[in-house]
Amino acid sequence: MKLYKYTYQEIWENVNFKFSPILKSFEVIKETSCGYWIKLNPKKNKFVLKKGTNIYARTSKEEAFEDFIIRKKKQIEILERNVEHLKKMLKKIKDGK
Repeated sequence: MKLYKYTYQEIWENVNFKFSPILKSFEVIKETSCGYWIKLNPKKNKFVLKKGTNIYARTSKEEAFEDFIIRKKKQIEILERNVEHLKKMLKKIKDGK
């Protein structure tokens, strides 16, 4: 059995930025009632929950892709809040307050 997770790779070519989604698969070493032990690399294993809101990898490629989209939307929300905070901070600095 395998678990799946989408990540991405950023590639800069000259002045152009390219984004490439990557599907990673992980071999399940052991299944328990709560989750799975997967092999991250030859020296490291990781326990992945079966249920929850912050699951590292999924049992299907479709679920892994949905998680990827959710993670990227959340990342955008966080970055937009940070930009708004920085704009307010710069305005206060310019206004001398």
